[in-house]
Amino acid sequence: MKNYEEMKKLMDASDLEDVSIFKGCTRPLADELEAIESEGCDFIISEVKKDDERPLYIAVLGTMTDIASAIKKYLKLLKS
Repeated sequence: MKNYEEMKKLMDASDLEDVSIFKGCTRPLADELEAIESEGCDFIISEVKKDDERPLYIAVLGTMTDIASAIKKYLKLLKS
C-alpha cells in the first residue's frame, strides 16, 4: 500500500489527469503457479482483452508481482 499512496501523492501533485492508479498485490508470489488477486492484476487483464492494436504500456512501482499474476491468470483464462 505504501507504493500506492506514493503514486497517489505524485499524481495529485502533477497535472496528469488521464493516468489510472490501482492497488497491487499485497505479498510476493508463493511459487511460480500462484496468481494473486489485485486491482492492478485485473486492470492489466482487462486492458489486454481489449480489441486495440496499440501497444500496452504499464508502469510499475515496486515489484513485478502484479504483472506476473496477470500473466498467470490470463493464461488460465485462455486454457478454460
